[in-house]
Amino acid sequence: MESPLTNLDLLRKRLCRERLRMPSAARAAAAATTAERVRRLDIYRQARHVAVYIAVRGELDLACLWSHAPAEKHWYLPVVHPGADRTMQFALHDPAKAMRKNRFGILEPDVSQTAVLDPRELDMVLAPLVAFDGSGHRIGMGAGFYDRAFSFLRGAGAPRRPLLVGVGYEFQRIDNIEPAPWDVPLAGVVTEQATYGNLKEGNE
Repeated sequence: MESPLTNLDLLRKRLCRERLRMPSAARAAAAATTAERVRRLDIYRQARHVAVYIAVRGELDLACLWSHAPAEKHWYLPVVHPGADRTMQFALHDPAKAMRKNRFGILEPDVSQTAVLDPRELDMVLAPLVAFDGSGHRIGMGAGFYDRAFSFLRGAGAPRRPLLVGVGYEFQRIDNIEPAPWDVPLAGVVTEQATYGNLKEGNE
């Protein structure tokens, strides 16, 4: 017998459906506006090593940001290696090199486990989300990859880098998310309508 869906499961399903129902033109416009907001962030301007993601299932697509970025920025994509430990690492994105699909059907750099970057060496991480609140709490797809990869940012005495910044649509904001003990909070969230959290925007 299947387990009954929890309120969190139902929330994920509802928001993912709403994301997929967006017209492609509306998604593209939201992505362009959000990318411009990210470009104005001080942390983005200072960052040299930035992690991004390949958008799937209606996620806000930031390809317009990282495909037209200054040459001094280095872009990294998540890599989920086969195995039961469900770890996620990051590899340099090179448009000239091959990509492969991971077990979730998402494209990632086709590299060995020895060719990945320690997450501690990143300056900024742009992370997709299903929902977020004004306190920097995030709901993802439920697999916990980002929370495990950046668990070193949790707790007293944790380093201040990399800065985790959630990226999504404004309708994905909800009133309150009760964090689990293993959740890693975001430094802020950027949507097509607003910038939340402790993220400062520089002057042009």
